Amino acid sequence: MKQNIISAFVALAIISGMAAGCADKSVGGPDNTTSGESKPEETTKTVYKAKIPDGTNYNGADFNICTFPDSKVYWVDVDFSATEENSDTINDATYQRRRAAEEILGIKIVNIPAKDSAGTQIKSSVATQDGAYDIGFIDPHAASTLSQTGTLLDFYSVPTLDMGAAWWDQNCINDLTIGGSLYMLTGDIGIMYKKTLAINLFNKRLFADNNLGDPYQFVTDKTWAIDKFTELCRSVSEDLNGDGKMDKDDRFGLLFQSDLIPIGMIGAGVRFVSQREGDTPTLTFFNDHTVSAFEKYTALLYDNNRCTNAHITNLDHAGLFRKDQGLFFSTEFHAIEPLRQMETDFGILPMPLYDEKQENYYHSINPHVASMLVIPRDCPDLDRVGYVLDVLGAESKNILTPAYYEVYLKTKGARDDASEAIIDLVLATVRYDLGYMYNWGNIGSFMIDMARGTKTDLASAYKKIEKAAQKQLEKAMAEYAELKSK
Repeated sequence: MKQNIISAFVALAIISGMAAGCADKSVGGPDNTTSGESKPEETTKTVYKAKIPDGTNYNGADFNICTFPDSKVYWVDVDFSATEENSDTINDATYQRRRAAEEILGIKIVNIPAKDSAGTQIKSSVATQDGAYDIGFIDPHAASTLSQTGTLLDFYSVPTLDMGAAWWDQNCINDLTIGGSLYMLTGDIGIMYKKTLAINLFNKRLFADNNLGDPYQFVTDKTWAIDKFTELCRSVSEDLNGDGKMDKDDRFGLLFQSDLIPIGMIGAGVRFVSQREGDTPTLTFFNDHTVSAFEKYTALLYDNNRCTNAHITNLDHAGLFRKDQGLFFSTEFHAIEPLRQMETDFGILPMPLYDEKQENYYHSINPHVASMLVIPRDCPDLDRVGYVLDVLGAESKNILTPAYYEVYLKTKGARDDASEAIIDLVLATVRYDLGYMYNWGNIGSFMIDMARGTKTDLASAYKKIEKAAQKQLEKAMAEYAELKSK
């Protein structure tokens, strides 16, 4: 029975991913290779290879990467910081990927840590036209701002870059292409953005002790919706010490932070900004579906007897979850690995559907801290950038992604096979909503502010930001059109 459930999850992940537009239309040049004679029971390993002209060699030239900050902040670079192998899974994978790319193209990769994730150094470099960086990694909000000022290059303008390759996230390309241009990109080249993907962890002991059913079956049956989430959260909350208040000594149905509301809304199929191919992006946030999803979530999240918002209570949610004081812990992928030593088994669930009629599950990266690949407008050699990016992408898919996905995230993080399939589902159904990523007029963040103040009047709150959102969206479109005409 378990194998059937797992198979159903994998099938669901594939189906959802295709429906969301992430199916690989082009595999970007993989070589299907095996060593020795092929046997029926052997699995053929796909080896990915970038399409690089024979004889391409840059004779040891530096390739400069402005990386995410590597000190003094929580979201430190792990994608390019390795300078040698040290037996750490991710460190060694990034180092091996780096060395492979250097040998294939005859380059020397130089990582230059940024002072912040806002692209300040890239902006300065472009302003002075000194060509200091070939590529960079900054957060989505910074990428949206810098792209509108002409600081960043359109990925479609790189003639040697294979945008259809399997190592580039096709969801990202489809969702964030505006007017035929794309200014930030994700894919196998990095794991930093994956660490920010929203998920829900659940405590298996509390599920069993309270006879709450099989959460994985809920996902398979597509009954894993906001109403089911609410029902479960309300079933286990308890004032354990009987002091008449809910605090660090009690048990909650849900441990969360304020951004669960916009992320949950995306999971429920809400679109902040929508665009069809060739059309201008349009505000599509406010409608009956959005209001209903918001009311469902706030009815749950504002219930202080069932849930705790870390932005308000400052409680240690990871600590509470480890001590079996939370049925659900709404968090991000990065929080899984530190819980490996948790005594009680836990599992992973996707973001809930709006209801059982919703066709697909949807997930989002954190636009405040996710690491996005960008190309500075003063990049010194466009052809070289395209080749290097594809080689890094291909070698990442061969080396880095398996290390993170199969070894680090699954084997070390997930506690069961079904959770591994949930990870497949989450990564296959990422939606890069333009409104949430670009945050025009605060459209992506205003509900976070509402959650911090437990406010419920969505119509009034949206009305306050709607004109600014529309104005900034139109301004961005005009700026992009001007950039494209140059």
